[in-house]
Amino acid sequence: ATLVAMDRAVRAQTLQWRSQWGAISVWLRSVADMHDKHKIKCKALHRASENAVSNDRTQHEAEDADREGAFDAACNVLRQSANDNELEVNCGKVLDRLEDVKEGYRVFHKRQVHIFEQNPPTMDENGNDYQRRICAVFCLKPNCP
Repeated sequence: ATLVAMDRAVRAQTLQWRSQWGAISVWLRSVADMHDKHKIKCKALHRASENAVSNDRTQHEAEDADREGAFDAACNVLRQSANDNELEVNCGKVLDRLEDVKEGYRVFHKRQVHIFEQNPPTMDENGNDYQRRICAVFCLKPNCP
């Protein structure tokens, strides 16, 4: 009789533990999924930033090739100047084309800086969002705004 009672108690306890483990397992999976989604979003944000930089560089290189070509053409005309007057006019044109090249690099630099400055705040917001969600799961107060 004692063994039967003990067997019933152990079986009942086993069922209760399985039920509790099932709930804990579901909860742990949801936390792991939350972490995985956070990592995926971080990688996507990083990839988007890299793509923006790469696309901007490609655009700059195409535009710069045109400016460099105009500069080279102006240099060729300068080399063929026949007198001092032509030399002075063509030298001015070469300097103008050189200024165009320099301005292109200034604009490129500003665009690149803007892209790079966008990344930390975007990553911070993603991290803060993750911290708020994970703290809500654990009933903690987040340290982020």
